[in-house]
Amino acid sequence: MKSISKKTIRVGILTSSSGGLLKAVIEARQAKKLFVDIVKVLSDRNCPALEIAKNYGLDAVVIEHKTRIERDREFLSILQYLDIDYIFLCGYFKILSAEFIQAFPDRIINSHPSLLPEFPGIDTDVYRQVLEAQKEYTGVTVHLVDEQVDHGRILGQFKVKVEKDDTIETLRNRVKAVENNFFPAVCEVFVQQKIANHKPPTEKQICVE
Repeated sequence: MKSISKKTIRVGILTSSSGGLLKAVIEARQAKKLFVDIVKVLSDRNCPALEIAKNYGLDAVVIEHKTRIERDREFLSILQYLDIDYIFLCGYFKILSAEFIQAFPDRIINSHPSLLPEFPGIDTDVYRQVLEAQKEYTGVTVHLVDEQVDHGRILGQFKVKVEKDDTIETLRNRVKAVENNFFPAVCEVFVQQKIANHKPPTEKQICVE
């Protein structure tokens, strides 16, 4: 099999969260498992992820108190000015506008804590729904973002077994631990194959049981 040369690409990150996934992406980059340049971290509010970004020397900006359209247009202006190649959503809790998504077609990557198309929606609700449905497995889905919520093309999925004594918290902790490794790995495969002018990897190529 022909090897794919590594090329650093420019990434913007959107986040609203505690920063666990952002930290995982940064550490994957430092460990040379993810060949990207994190150019800008953007958030719609002050959150712990911004402090993590700053502690790693990244440029982080908050844009608050705007409508979704206004905020997304300001995000878009910044990211386009910086010539961003891809956008990673690392715990970003807002729904992106159609205008924003159309500006980066097939270049916005999100992670969701279930095996989509099952259980789309807010994370805490997802874990509760999985437990109430008495599912044997849940997991992590990494997907491209389109104009429907938690709907874009799936790049990879990783199964996580649901234990009989799981609570929302214990299930969440195990799923997040998987996500922190899986999301950077899938992002790396996807962007590098795109750069090498290969066909984008299919779900089966990156799906892990």
